[in-house]
Amino acid sequence: MRQGPRADLVATEFPFAAIVGVELSPTLARVARRNADVFSRLHPDRTPIVVVTGDALEHELPAEKLAIFLYNPFDRPLIAQLLRRIESSLPAIDRELYIVYYTPVWADVFDASTALERRFATQIPYDQSEIGYGPGESEVVVVWQNRGNPHPCPPGKRTARVAIKA
Repeated sequence: MRQGPRADLVATEFPFAAIVGVELSPTLARVARRNADVFSRLHPDRTPIVVVTGDALEHELPAEKLAIFLYNPFDRPLIAQLLRRIESSLPAIDRELYIVYYTPVWADVFDASTALERRFATQIPYDQSEIGYGPGESEVVVVWQNRGNPHPCPPGKRTARVAIKA
C-alpha cells in the first residue's frame, strides 16, 4: 500500500513480491496505471506496479510480509483509523510488518501503539538538485515494525529526534 506514484517507482528497485498502489480518485488511478505501464515496459525485470482504485483505509491488507509506505497522506483521525486496521490484522496473521512514514506529522499516533515499535528515525538531506522542491532541506523518515518482528534494527537511532517544518 502506498501514497504517491514516486514511491511505487522507487519500490521497484527492491525485491518486493508485489507493489500495490491504492488511489481514491479514479482519474488519478488511471493516470498512475498508465505511468506504471510505461515504466514496466522500460524496466521489464522489475516487480510490476498494480494500481487499484479504492479507499486505502478499507483496502484488504495482504497476509504476507508487508511494507506500508506513507507520505503524510492523512490527517490525525484517519492515521488513527489506519493504525487500528493494521493493529487488528496482526494477531490473525503471523508476518513481518513495516511502516515507513515520510514527513511523519502524526508519528505520535504510531509511537503510542502497543503492537508496533519504532525501529528507525532520521532526517535525510535532499540532494542539492532537489532543494527548493520541498519545505526544507531534508526529509524526515520514521520506520516502525510489529513487536516480535525478528528483523534486526537498521543502523541509526530509533529514538532520534526529528523536526518537521509546517
